Formats: sequence, C-alpha cells, structure tokens
Amino acid sequence: MTERERSDRYWESVTDFDVYSLTYGSLPDITRNVHLIVLGTVTSLQDGEIKPFEGKRPRQTRFGVVRIDEVLRGTPQVKLAGTILVADLGLVTTTDEDLPNDGVILFLMNYAQMRSDAGFAPSSDPDDGYYYARPNGYQGVLRNLDGLVDLVDGPPDWEVHFGPYPAQLDGDPFDAVLDRVRALGRA
Repeated sequence: MTERERSDRYWESVTDFDVYSLTYGSLPDITRNVHLIVLGTVTSLQDGEIKPFEGKRPRQTRFGVVRIDEVLRGTPQVKLAGTILVADLGLVTTTDEDLPNDGVILFLMNYAQMRSDAGFAPSSDPDDGYYYARPNGYQGVLRNLDGLVDLVDGPPDWEVHFGPYPAQLDGDPFDAVLDRVRALGRA
C-alpha cells in the first residue's frame, strides 16, 4: 500500500459529510473561530469517552494522539508534552499500523471551552479540558501529500452543497497554505 493509499483509507474512514452547526466559508473564517490550530501527525490511538453537554450518557470514542509539530493558533491543553487528544480519529477496527505518516493542519475545538461558550456547566471529567474535536467532519483537516493540500473526497458535488471552503485549497502548495494559516493565526 502506498502512503497516499494509506492516508486516503485512514482519513476517509474518519471524515463525514453530515450537516453541522459549525461550518465555515473560508480559511480566515475557520482560523478566527476555532480554539486551536496545529500542524501535526496522528501517531497513535487511545480509547476513551466523552461526556455530552446535555448530561446524556458518556459516549465511547477513539482519540487520535496527535504529535504537535507547530502550534499555529491558540494554546494546547496537553496531558503528555508535545501531544493533544483529538476525539473520533479512529474506528474500532483502526490500529496504529493504519495511521498515515502525512502531516496535517488540524483546526480544533476544545471540549471544555465549547461547554463554557455554550453556557453549560463544566464536565465532571477532570480530563475534559484536554480533549479536542474537529468542528465538523470535513473542514477541520488539510492534508499534506506530495507537498500539496489534498482533501478527502466527499460525495458527488459535495463542494456545491457544503460551500467553497476548503475545496478552493485542494491542490494548492501546502507550504503556501501553511504560511497563510500562520499569518491568519497571528492576526
């Protein structure tokens, strides 16, 4: 299996194109509105649970342990130096051997901050502040494959239904997009 095939298989398995309340129309829009942006790599998986905002029963998840190569915006809340935990970055059948080696820009929301922003009481889980999630299933990851931004393909005409971001970045030089995110993150 090539690295591209491994990356496609992995990211396709953890990407969905459902309708979300948090969606973004442009790179500046998502950069302004997420809590954390990192350049990193998913290095391993860790099983855990998330406590929903509404007091419902906890749900099981697979966290991706993401090695932080560079913080582009925000201050990461970390349990293990140099890594963050991102929910829903693995299926039950996904193993560490399935993880791609490609670097990605991840746009993330922090669970504890989302609770606070929405007016919910803090979670009883003391680790809640360490947990991150993509703001939706398809806009929070920009992959670097062969030096170009490579998006996970969605259903037919997905760009029409979900808007221009991030479709307009597909195929752009990754380093140029990374520099844009750096500049936007400092603004």
